[in-house]
Amino acid sequence: MQRNGLSGLISSNTFIVMSWVILIIANISCTYKTMTTLCEDHNIRCDVGWVCATDDAVCVRPGECGDGVKDPGEACDDGNLRSDDGCSADCMSTEICGNGIIDVNEECDDGPQNHQNGCSIDCHKEFCGDGIYSPNLGEECDTIMDTEACDGNRRCKVPTCGDGYINRQFIPPGADLPEACDDGKDTAKCNSREGSNGPGSCQIPMCGDRYVNSQFSPPGGSLESCDDGLNDTAFCNGNNADSVSCQIPSCGDGHINHAFKPDGSVLFENCDSLGGMDTESCNGKNAGPVSCQEPSCGDGYTNIFFKPLGNDKNEECDTGTDTESCNGKNAGKVSCRKPSCGDGYINRAFKPNNNDILTEDCDDGVDTAGCNGKDARLASCQKARCGDKYVNRAFLPDGATPEACDEGKDTTTCNGNNNDNGHGNCQPAKCGDGYLNRVAGEQCENVQDCPHPGDQICSNGELPAGCQCENKP
Repeated sequence: MQRNGLSGLISSNTFIVMSWVILIIANISCTYKTMTTLCEDHNIRCDVGWVCATDDAVCVRPGECGDGVKDPGEACDDGNLRSDDGCSADCMSTEICGNGIIDVNEECDDGPQNHQNGCSIDCHKEFCGDGIYSPNLGEECDTIMDTEACDGNRRCKVPTCGDGYINRQFIPPGADLPEACDDGKDTAKCNSREGSNGPGSCQIPMCGDRYVNSQFSPPGGSLESCDDGLNDTAFCNGNNADSVSCQIPSCGDGHINHAFKPDGSVLFENCDSLGGMDTESCNGKNAGPVSCQEPSCGDGYTNIFFKPLGNDKNEECDTGTDTESCNGKNAGKVSCRKPSCGDGYINRAFKPNNNDILTEDCDDGVDTAGCNGKDARLASCQKARCGDKYVNRAFLPDGATPEACDEGKDTTTCNGNNNDNGHGNCQPAKCGDGYLNRVAGEQCENVQDCPHPGDQICSNGELPAGCQCENKP
């Protein structure tokens, strides 16, 4: 019984011990699985207290770089310990140029000071020729090679004509072609005055290049004094003016510059006699507004060698256009002759018979239906009209009846010119003539002239009884 009891006891204890072993093993297994992470894709087991990085086959401590959680003190945490992916391997940099940390592929990083002290905005060391404009280095521009806007070749200067450097990509402002030369100043061989712009700048000089090079002489001529291009201009002879090419033009230089107006002239040259003398075919240099012009009656200059067309005498006068003292160029046989009422030419600047106000308005020589003749005193050579105080019996105010009187206004004996249709104008005042002359005593010519036409009538008969407004009986 004791043996059996002992055996039973042993068996019972063995069972208990085995149960504890199983329980311990189970606990150990559970504890290991809870405290350790398996990086299954890479067959990596992390030790107790470590975890697998969320985006890398490495083990990291929880709360440190690589756990995929941005913890205090970290700039980022993308779950790996790699750089060059937007978060540095130590989780201290977002790898953005300008954050003050030199990251992978960066040569420098001065943070907010980038592009101010030798580190570029893309975190590379700055130098002339790197293609990045760095004013802190004294650069005015930065290109590797010469360009239209920058001298390359480690110059890093904005190109200008006259800087002594030939940039064959650069077209000076206003110029047509890139630089062909640059001597730093004008020479007989190069237009390169410092800071020069415009056509011809930094080109081999020639008359007509539109660049005034005071060191250059066109073939057969003197040093340039102007250059407006190949053709003549108002201010410069072109390159076809022989000895006066690229010289300031003048009347009398022997070259006809059709774009040039001599001093005081209003016309372009169309002739030029060497020395500037008057001739039958050309006004000289003293002809004022018509210097170096082919002479004509009406040009305002009396050329004593010239006969106007249609005249058999040289000019008697010439004031340019019709004036009070001279007929102009359109006066036919009396062109450039002294004007007179009756010469058959209407000179609208001429005042006949000492008229201080009216100039010629017509010129038929005698009274006609449209014009007063030379004996009409202050109305001489004026278009005939009722009211001019001259009785022109060839003039028909109403188109049918000649003037019978003309006192310039309504009077007791003569009608003025107040009827738009002319009826009764400049005729003796009388009742019934259709012209209301209140100065002659008329109150009406018809009932509509009365103040109360519905209650009144206009009486008939001779003045003063006629043409009165009377109440109806």
